[in-house]
Amino acid sequence: RTISATLDVSPFVAAFGAAVDSAGFWPMLDSVGPYTVFAPVNGAFTSLPLGTMPDLFNGSNTPALRRFILSHVVAGTYLDADLRHTQLLTTLGGTQIQILSIDSIKTVDDVEFVSTDVIASNGVIHYVERVFRSSLDPSSLLKRAAARH
Repeated sequence: RTISATLDVSPFVAAFGAAVDSAGFWPMLDSVGPYTVFAPVNGAFTSLPLGTMPDLFNGSNTPALRRFILSHVVAGTYLDADLRHTQLLTTLGGTQIQILSIDSIKTVDDVEFVSTDVIASNGVIHYVERVFRSSLDPSSLLKRAAARH
């Protein structure tokens, strides 16, 4: 099963799957890759600032949605055992994410893993507890904050 097919049937990451679908990235995540996807679980989206999800899914905001998805994807296969303390990875969105491992707790971009090493034919998926803040467009977050005041 490819990354796309695995995400499509996983109830834990349905919101992320919907974002992948809206951005038109199913074909990319079906391709050879390999890729490592850090997929936020459904609950991750409820902690986003008010209005973030409608903004992302707004049809005219496809570039922001694509940046959001690509900021959770890294080229290559990185299993849990491959992710080392203080390792930096560059996402397909161009942002850097940092792996930290302290005792038995491993984080990526200050986000804890929920489940690791969901193996797909073209890479691996790790479920993470929150959305990477670096994946969100800071200018739109500031605009929303200013509009509320």
